[in-house]
Amino acid sequence: MMPVPTILHQYKKEFTPKGDPLTIRVHESLGLDRNRFTVPRSEMMTRIFGPITKDIICLVQEQLSMVGDNVAAVVLVGGFGQSAYLRAEVQAALPRGMPVLQPKNGWIAVVKGAAIHGLGYYSSSDSPSVMPVQITSRIARRSYGTGLLASYDMMRHDPKEAIWSSKEGEMVVSEICWFIKKGQSYPEGLFAAIDYGIDIPVGCGPSPQTEIEILCNDEAEPPVHCTSRTRCIARLSIDLDRIPMSTKVAAGITRIGGHRYYCLTGAIEASYGSAMVKYRVKLGGITHDALTVRYEHEDM
Repeated sequence: MMPVPTILHQYKKEFTPKGDPLTIRVHESLGLDRNRFTVPRSEMMTRIFGPITKDIICLVQEQLSMVGDNVAAVVLVGGFGQSAYLRAEVQAALPRGMPVLQPKNGWIAVVKGAAIHGLGYYSSSDSPSVMPVQITSRIARRSYGTGLLASYDMMRHDPKEAIWSSKEGEMVVSEICWFIKKGQSYPEGLFAAIDYGIDIPVGCGPSPQTEIEILCNDEAEPPVHCTSRTRCIARLSIDLDRIPMSTKVAAGITRIGGHRYYCLTGAIEASYGSAMVKYRVKLGGITHDALTVRYEHEDM
């Protein structure tokens, strides 16, 4: 008996609205008749593939509107991306004459870059308008950034967000600094950086925040402060014990609010790829934390 995930993976590539129901053999402990679970094709269409197809079409149309008129083709990848039914539905929703391609091995494109490799099978005689294929940049579907403390500016900040900082001796706000904004193009694999600093007490004084939140937002214009459509997708941590004393001494001592601090500078960096985004924070010459967030984990 084939594992259920294997059956479903094959089924979604071959799905059509009409045909035999999906029948899966299950363990006898479930108590089903003849140890089989059957789902009619009509129910699969209504509850699963129909809504998913509509979502995909909306996503394609959203990306086309962000790119503009200079679009050579739409490429479908992933398991369901190999479905002839999906291709026909997407094609029907697009302007006439725009090709919809399904590269060979496109179902593993997320992990192996097979989309670009597979497009090599399309000769210039098959699709002369889309050859040669070379992706130089991508378009961000959301804005990504992190919240950092900033001096309150009445021209830029919401006064309701301002609080008094006894350390800084002034009003401050948490302002989101964006690595990239929705609709912007970005080269794959290159790091975008946001300047970052941390004040480590020489003796006594307020302890610094050692956790950095990575935020995303899908509004057309990314906000200055967090809104209901801003959410945390990852956290980076700073290990202050890893910073050598020689690095602290080299930074010098600064007096702030009656206390002395080692004021270190660094950067929070982000690199965006076709299926994942990498974040890291550098401080005092050390990469303190690095992580990778896959798009399917954060619903990008």
